[in-house]
Amino acid sequence: MENMELLQAMRQMMEEVVSPIYERMDKMQEELSSVKEEVASVKEEVASVKSLATKTQIAMENDVVPKIKLLFEGHTILHSRSAQLNEMERILREVQSDVLLLKNIVASHSGDIRMLKRRRIGN
Repeated sequence: MENMELLQAMRQMMEEVVSPIYERMDKMQEELSSVKEEVASVKEEVASVKSLATKTQIAMENDVVPKIKLLFEGHTILHSRSAQLNEMERILREVQSDVLLLKNIVASHSGDIRMLKRRRIGN
C-alpha cells in the first residue's frame, strides 16, 4: 500500500504543478480567441478600406481626371485668347492714336479751309 499512497501523493503533486499550467493555457486560449476575433475584425476593416480606395480610384479616373483635363484645356484656350486680346488691345491703342491724329489733321484742315474761304469771300 505504500506504493499506492506514494503514487497518489505523486499524482496529487503533479496535479498541483500541472493545474496552474492548464489554467494559464486556458487563459492563453481565451486570449488567442480574442486576438483572432480582433484580427478578423481588422481584416474586414482593411477589406472595406481597400474597396473604398478602389471606388475612389475609379471615380478619380472616370470623373475627376477628365474634368481636370478639360479645365487645363480651357485654361490653355483662355491663355491663348488672353494673348490675342493683348494684341487686339495694342492694335486698338494704335487705331485710337491714329484717329486722334486724323482728328487733329481734319481740325487743322478745316481751319485752313475756313480761312481760305474767308479770304476768297473777302476778295
